[in-house]
Formats: sequence, C-alpha cells, structure tokens
Amino acid sequence: MSGLTVRILVAVPLMLSALSGCETWRTNSAIDRLKPTAAAHAEALAGEDMAEARKTGLALIVQLSAYAGWKE
Repeated sequence: MSGLTVRILVAVPLMLSALSGCETWRTNSAIDRLKPTAAAHAEALAGEDMAEARKTGLALIVQLSAYAGWKE
C-alpha cells in the first residue's frame, strides 16, 4: 500500500468518530439540562411545601439566567 492509501484509511475512521461525537454533543443542550430542575419546580408548585417551591424556583431561575446571560 502506498503512503497516501494508508493515511486515507486512518483519516476516514478518525473523521467519522469525531463527527459522531459532535452529533452526540448537540443533543445535550442547555435546555435539556434544565428539564430536571423545571420538573422539580413544577412538582414543588403542585405540592403544599412553599419553601421547597421557592428553593426549586430559585434554582431554576439561576440556571435560566446563566443560560440566557442575564445580568443583575
């Protein structure tokens, strides 16, 4: 095999593995990371414990502000 063939045989699988990693990364967005916090807040709001609702609401707002780049 020539040097060019060997380089191509090595480069193609490396590029494909890098591209598959990029695709996986895209599916784990900031919105996806907010879902558990938002679900916990919704559950706390549906319950009777307002202290818990305040705590989960504050956690959700902190995450949203970091995601959106809000300033004080």
